[in-house]
Amino acid sequence: MRPEVIKTIGYVVSCASVALLGVAAYPGAEKAGLLPALFAGMATSVAGMGLRWLSYEIEKRRETASAADAVSLAPGAVRQRS
Repeated sequence: MRPEVIKTIGYVVSCASVALLGVAAYPGAEKAGLLPALFAGMATSVAGMGLRWLSYEIEKRRETASAADAVSLAPGAVRQRS
């Protein structure tokens, strides 16, 4: 399995764990009037995981583009016209 796939699965599992913990905390938060804080905490946790995943995807694309540029600039490389 590729590292990118494992990383994505890890973030999905983390998001699921946030949801499960939110379900467990819901009754206590409701009684204490802290539902907005519970939902905000869950949302920011999932958003943070999404942003970290997105940053890895951007880095991967940049590395791929840099590698392609390096190959196209190598001595003796033949450039193809589009």
